[in-house]
Amino acid sequence: MSRSALIVDDERSLARNLAAFLGRAGWTARTAETGRAALRELGEAPADLVLLDLRLPDADGIELLPQIRAAAPRARVIVITAYASVATAVAAMRAGADDYIAKPLSLKELAARVERLVPEAPGSAERPRGLAAILGEAPAVRALKARIARLIDAERAAGATGPPVLITGETGVGKELVARALHEEGPRAGGPFVELNCTALPASLVESELFGHEKGAFTDARESRPGLVEAADGGTLFLDEIGDLDPALQAKLLKLLEDRTVRRIGATTGRTVDVRFVAATHQPLERRVAEGRFRSDLFFRLRVVELRVPPLRERREDILPLARAFLAEAAA
Repeated sequence: MSRSALIVDDERSLARNLAAFLGRAGWTARTAETGRAALRELGEAPADLVLLDLRLPDADGIELLPQIRAAAPRARVIVITAYASVATAVAAMRAGADDYIAKPLSLKELAARVERLVPEAPGSAERPRGLAAILGEAPAVRALKARIARLIDAERAAGATGPPVLITGETGVGKELVARALHEEGPRAGGPFVELNCTALPASLVESELFGHEKGAFTDARESRPGLVEAADGGTLFLDEIGDLDPALQAKLLKLLEDRTVRRIGATTGRTVDVRFVAATHQPLERRVAEGRFRSDLFFRLRVVELRVPPLRERREDILPLARAFLAEAAA
């Protein structure tokens, strides 16, 4: 049996192209042009994956999401829309979406996200997750995984929000894998994993991305929007490349870490959030602190636990096993 997908989009040509694309990858793909048709299709046969457009002739995709979840509880849902915004992404994830992608679609990016969410066809090997995704048996890697496991065990035993973790290491060593392992293996696995790359956006947008804003807070703020901190409530917020965070935002992040209260831009009151903070950097933050480019109090708040990911040159015995694993994944 192949994996099954339902594509819910009223753009017929796009839906047919997506169905053909998935078909070439071994999927059985069906299409539906309306919300009503989508629910009928799911009632007749389950799906492993639902690609859901947010603007349908008879329904709003976000409002339809809970019904899709009820009709196909095991399906993974990727929301697709031409009207991408932080608020839409947050609303979609809160309503039950597993991922979010903007139009125009990149088929390569879509394929990567689909394989991450639904990594196996029946009978094939599932892509490793959690600690198993950190490949390697060199002593440095075994020590790293053992420390992560101890940290997770301590968090489970305490029954409380885990301490902030700072993941250090050079670019490309797999810091995100460590962050995801902390989330996927820990007690927050059922909650959202929300990621922000602090270098991906201008500083003026990072604040709105993180904290959200109220209607009228600034020019073009036509509606209130939650930020990524609120989206991560009950789960993990992963701040990648934290060393590049704008100095003005470092003070606000420090306050958030101290009182666990987020206040949207333009709001007079805040709300308490239950968020596990994980940050990563390829830069030596101690040096940036000494240079006055990173707050020392924020540095110590973030580095309650530090996990260093070793570069490959320090674990050369893993080169061949890694090469074989990547070859097997590509060949599949």
